[in-house]
Amino acid sequence: MKNKDYWGDPRYFKLFEKMEMLGIKDVSSPCQDKNGTVVWQLPIKNRYSRKGEFIEVASYEAGYVRVLNTCMSPYYINKPVFNHVTSSYSSKKPRLIPIEIERLEYLISYCLKNMYIKLANERQTLLASNENLEYEVTDLNNELHRMDDKVIQLKQDIAITEANTEFFRGVHMNAYNKMIKIKEINSIKELIYNEIDERNGIENIDSGLVSTLKKLQTNRTK
Repeated sequence: MKNKDYWGDPRYFKLFEKMEMLGIKDVSSPCQDKNGTVVWQLPIKNRYSRKGEFIEVASYEAGYVRVLNTCMSPYYINKPVFNHVTSSYSSKKPRLIPIEIERLEYLISYCLKNMYIKLANERQTLLASNENLEYEVTDLNNELHRMDDKVIQLKQDIAITEANTEFFRGVHMNAYNKMIKIKEINSIKELIYNEIDERNGIENIDSGLVSTLKKLQTNRTK
């Protein structure tokens, strides 16, 4: 805190220790100090800012507390006024906090609940999501390894099938060549048998002529 008047008050001192522990900084300008306005910068980046600015909140002497830069325009975070007649809260009439120490305590409590704890829960959710994603990635990697093993096995099966195909193709060609040779041998045998038959027929004719001539000679001598 920039105002030295705070330092002698034990409540302010405890609040200062809490803010220091949370990393909250007083970034009030000299003009704001004179007006009784205190601007605090949280060590949490504004997710809606393209410039990477940190979230800023402010306490006003008039009794208001506001968040300055998480929306299009600053907005009040004072509790609404309860209307006892209608038994409802009025969002248009914030409940003012005139005492500064109470205003700062309320501001710190609001930031803890709606920013620090919310951010911690979001980070915890992200960590859990990342852990689940890591498990899913591990499962996918294991599945990929199993698929790689299957691909390797299929390649080996294909290689064996191709080798068997080549082997049976060779066996088929050998059988085919043998059949051709057998047909050629059968054709040669048939030619040989035909020639033998022709020779046997000629020999039969020659022997018949010889016997006929012998009979004629015998008849002439008689």
